[in-house]
Amino acid sequence: MDKDRFPLTASREPNPLRPYYIPPSIGPTSATSPPQAAHTPRPAPTSSLSSSARDYLPDIDIDLRSTTGEAWTHTRALLDTLVWRYTSILLAQPFDVAKTVLQLSLPPSAASLSTPVKSRKSAGRTSAGRHSHGASRASHLGSESDSEGSSERSDDDMPDYFTSAAPRSRSPRRRKRAPHHSDNSPSRTPTPKDRREQDSYADYKLRLTKPDSITHAISTIYTTSGAVGLWRATNCTFVYSVLLRTADSFIRGLLLALVGLPDIAGPDPGGLGPSLSVTGAGFSGLDVSESPNPIGSLIVAGMASCITGLLLAPLDLVRTRLIASPISHAPRGLVQNLRQLPSLVVPSVLWLPTALYYSVPQIFSAASPLILRRQLRITPELTPSLWSVAAFTTSLTDLFIRLPLETLVRRAQLSVLRRHDPDLPTVFEPAEYKGVGGTIYSILYAEGETTTKDSKGMLRTRRGQGMAGLVRGWRVGFWGLVGVWGGGALGPGESHKQRGEF
Repeated sequence: MDKDRFPLTASREPNPLRPYYIPPSIGPTSATSPPQAAHTPRPAPTSSLSSSARDYLPDIDIDLRSTTGEAWTHTRALLDTLVWRYTSILLAQPFDVAKTVLQLSLPPSAASLSTPVKSRKSAGRTSAGRHSHGASRASHLGSESDSEGSSERSDDDMPDYFTSAAPRSRSPRRRKRAPHHSDNSPSRTPTPKDRREQDSYADYKLRLTKPDSITHAISTIYTTSGAVGLWRATNCTFVYSVLLRTADSFIRGLLLALVGLPDIAGPDPGGLGPSLSVTGAGFSGLDVSESPNPIGSLIVAGMASCITGLLLAPLDLVRTRLIASPISHAPRGLVQNLRQLPSLVVPSVLWLPTALYYSVPQIFSAASPLILRRQLRITPELTPSLWSVAAFTTSLTDLFIRLPLETLVRRAQLSVLRRHDPDLPTVFEPAEYKGVGGTIYSILYAEGETTTKDSKGMLRTRRGQGMAGLVRGWRVGFWGLVGVWGGGALGPGESHKQRGEF
């Protein structure tokens, strides 16, 4: 071995390639080693903040770089979710507005029984004019001694006031009574204020001839209000949907912790949900089959949804007001409309329909996976195709359960708004709310007319809208479900299948 190249004792001189490294000495410590320890170099001033914190706090492992990166990742995921949620609401808002208008408005046959204001006024003026003309003609052919007949004849002979051959023998009393009678008659000329009111009424009033067509409603809204009318209440819908999902998850977790049950895996917060209910109680995706107490978990999930709906009912009330009123009716801001409400506590009229609307579909959608797994023995692991078809069928059933309850809630909300503000204008002829049972009976057997063909080809007309009046907008929901289900069937979707989410 070459001792010059590999010395047995390490040199204490600093290495030019490693100036701050001092190799340890081999053997007993010499007496001159302590003074050399005084020349131990300090940490480099260019060290990072994380290394400095680790030097000062050696017992605490702080990695600021990884912590900052993780925080930015979570923030970016939250922003992406919010952008996706707002975009989905923006795309679905025209269909949601049209569906709400159809749920709140009277069908055409029922609306025609109460003629619009403009037609009533013009018809009243025409009939009154004909009546006064007939009365004056009868008085002209009758006896001239009749004072009432002579007064009406003097009112009808208008050229006497504007021609040079006007009679001079009229008494001052008749000259005073004639203008007064003309002002009080129904056939007077409308003032500019009345004309402006009639024109504005005709501008925003919808003429819905097809109560079961979403596309017809969208076309009518676009004709009267433009593109802005189709996206009314978009910001309110976005805030409401975000708060609804967040508050439901929080209250459900709190109630489960109080009763000692494990948490329930919820749906993907970034998705639309299988029922496409971005504005309603669309919390489908809960699976209580793995819970030690499924019945208790179902009850807690229903109670959480009910409490969430009651707490956020004022915000949903403002959303209904923004959709039902014309876009020219101020105020249109969310905060201003909340301040105009008499109270932030939901009125007692809305308790029952709101509780049904938020609890019944939630319990049904959460109990469906439990029934499929334990009763029908259908699982995504053993029968993935059958599970996918069952998920689509369950979501479609959930849609037909949700729509009638939504119709009740919307009508109850509009009745509360009109009771608080009787002068609230609406873009349609509003239907009445007569309680839960009364409204359902009125839709089925009283409102509108339904024409059907019998076995002989004869047309038969009966009162009421039938079941179609309770499920307005089901076609849009159906095709939305078809799109979501088809996209999930074509895509990978393994994570959702493994979790068993609907």
